[in-house]
Formats: sequence, structure tokens, C-alpha cells
Amino acid sequence: MAKSNTKTPDRDSEGLDFSGGSRGKRAARFGKMKLQIILVPDMAAAFPTCYAFKETLRPVAKLIN
Repeated sequence: MAKSNTKTPDRDSEGLDFSGGSRGKRAARFGKMKLQIILVPDMAAAFPTCYAFKETLRPVAKLIN
């Protein structure tokens, strides 16, 4: 059986009008964002501060690069 080329409308987009929108209005801020890492509780106990985490991970990053 061949697939139909007709696309069913998305329920969530029915009645929404994006004609007045602008593309990339907030895109510039994503280049300035920092990476956030959320640690599981047992890892967070081993690294109580972000400084401790960075100092431990820095030698590993040098080995990878």
C-alpha cells in the first residue's frame, strides 16, 4: 500500500497565526549561554562547587583534546 502524500494538520497548530512573527529574534543569546550540567545527587556530593568540578574535569579534557 502506498503512503498518502496528504499531510494531516497538527492539532496544536490549528488556529494559530504566525504571519506577524519574526525569525531568529532571540537566537543571538544562545551563543552567549554557558553549558549547564545537572549532577545526580551522589556526583553532586563529590563535587560540592562548580570550581571543584571544573578543576577535576580540566585534566580529563586535556587528555581528550
